[in-house]
Amino acid sequence: MIERTIEDENKGRLTAAAYTAWLLGAGDKKSALEYFRSLGLIEKEMVTEKQKELLIEKARKIAERIIKMDKQPKGKQK
Repeated sequence: MIERTIEDENKGRLTAAAYTAWLLGAGDKKSALEYFRSLGLIEKEMVTEKQKELLIEKARKIAERIIKMDKQPKGKQK
């Protein structure tokens, strides 16, 4: 358990250092996440098609709620 905590702390420090390096131009024009993955700091998340559909549906519902709230007169929003 202690080893896992130390491992997590070290990974956090390495990620912070990698982020600083990325801000300074390292990473060959990759996004920060792509750069972290290339360094092995973040493992690629596997999302099933069903999970992807659920995430898309959730995002769509949130967007519809935001649009609905935006159309309401000011002061009447819940």
